Amino acid sequence: MAAKSWFLPVAVLVTSLHLSIEHDPIKDFCRRFGHQTAMVDRKLYIDGGLVNWKPLETDPKNYTNTWLIWHDLDHNSKDNMPQIHANLSKNVSIPSVHGGALWADDVNYRLFLFGGEFFSGSPTTSNFMSYDIWYDQWDDFGPPSDDIKRVSYGAATTVKERGEGYYYGGYLSRASVPDWSGEQRATSDLIRYQMDSNTWAKLSGPDDIRRAEGAMTFIPASDRGMLVYFGGLQDPGDNGTMVSQPLDEIFLYDMISNKWHVQRANGTIPESRGRFCAGAVWAEDHSSYNILSCDIVNQGSQMLTIGGAFPKDETCDVEEVWGVHNIDLGNQIKTNFKKVWAGYEPSLFGYKVPSFVSSVVGGTEEGGATKLKPDYGFVNHDLGTLLSMKAVFTNRTRLDDGRIDPMAAASEGESNSKSRLSTGAIIGIAVGAGVVVLAVLIGLWLIRRKRKAQRDIQSAPTTESFYSVPYMPQTSSPLYFPQSPGRWRRGSPGVQDYEGEDPGRVHYWRPFQVNVEPCEMDGQGTRLPETHSEIEYIRGRGISH
Repeated sequence: MAAKSWFLPVAVLVTSLHLSIEHDPIKDFCRRFGHQTAMVDRKLYIDGGLVNWKPLETDPKNYTNTWLIWHDLDHNSKDNMPQIHANLSKNVSIPSVHGGALWADDVNYRLFLFGGEFFSGSPTTSNFMSYDIWYDQWDDFGPPSDDIKRVSYGAATTVKERGEGYYYGGYLSRASVPDWSGEQRATSDLIRYQMDSNTWAKLSGPDDIRRAEGAMTFIPASDRGMLVYFGGLQDPGDNGTMVSQPLDEIFLYDMISNKWHVQRANGTIPESRGRFCAGAVWAEDHSSYNILSCDIVNQGSQMLTIGGAFPKDETCDVEEVWGVHNIDLGNQIKTNFKKVWAGYEPSLFGYKVPSFVSSVVGGTEEGGATKLKPDYGFVNHDLGTLLSMKAVFTNRTRLDDGRIDPMAAASEGESNSKSRLSTGAIIGIAVGAGVVVLAVLIGLWLIRRKRKAQRDIQSAPTTESFYSVPYMPQTSSPLYFPQSPGRWRRGSPGVQDYEGEDPGRVHYWRPFQVNVEPCEMDGQGTRLPETHSEIEYIRGRGISH
């Protein structure tokens, strides 16, 4: 009986300890997939998706990634990949989805989370969410327009030059749309979100065929840019049966005319694939465009591939570097590998056309391609003309939305602090100058009194005595300096504000009023390594700065 009396509390304690254990997104990482990424200000953000934790052998289940994490593109880890951090805010009210889009606004320092599906349970919200990079907080922008639903595993891309996010195709299902009653269905719409005006538009796709799981990217061709879509699945019978979308069929969308073009590719066509991402690089003269997979960094010098699905593998994805793989796009990182995989070089910038590309299209690593059309020509002559043009964009300006750049506010606060110190010095100089002038005047007055006394002594009877009256300077009004307003209000990061508490008064008495002119004192490829030698090599490379 005694044993039963203590067994229950111990069991409850063990259970509570088990429930309280949380996985560490960095230390416990094994592999990730289905996430969405974006880059702003030398940071690669990863939101949502699914993860496996270590040890995978004993816990092979998929879990929702509830963190917004980021890789520092300026600093490497000890294993020569961008250092990871998991210190950004994201509470349970913010959707954690997989198969969505993370659009980046590098002018107003925001991320926009659109689409995606929930791994477990019904969708909790249809609202459009934005992460404020400046203030490390999430903002609820409410639902999009009535005819735009949350979709998942469509093709998404950001056109930063235009401040626009695009999403083509994707699935409508019970996992993405609240109160969805039908079976999962793909869509055929192109959705556009304009960041500066917070407006939505549903545009037409290249045809009425429903598609999903493809990839889309942006190239600066035509007058105002073009979108390029390929891969994934399609529903040609409009009956819910999905088949592969041939990878040699390329769809290009001209953004100024809102017109789609279709072009067949030739050469060695890759196998069909879905649920992948794409990025684009181009020669400096825009004579050739190269579409890759997936996160192009450092002005096209390298490409980071983050995670991916491993249906036939039960090992972690190089957990030492959190599933990050780097590709040397221009063959500029000199290694002893005959492959393109390499450690990440933070200081390497700029795209160079690799020899295996220039050997096909002509030219050099700087551009100058001579093969400017497919072997059988363009299906539409206009497409060749559009691709030969360089898009021109006007510079975007920050929105006047009441937000303040914390770095600018901090710099202004520091400048104001220096200015306040200079003002104090000016007051000190003024008071000191007043004392000096007063001393000079007192001295002159005493000399005059002495000379007058000597004259009086010489002319007065010798029986008269001499005496002096001590100088009593007049006092003036107290000098009052209110408390410096350069204080930070808690709860409003980056916003400088004055707290209305009474700091008390500081009085400085001045014996003499002196007008002094103010003066100023002197006063920023998803894959596993094929052999252990690769990761060992990456580990062994020195960090480049």
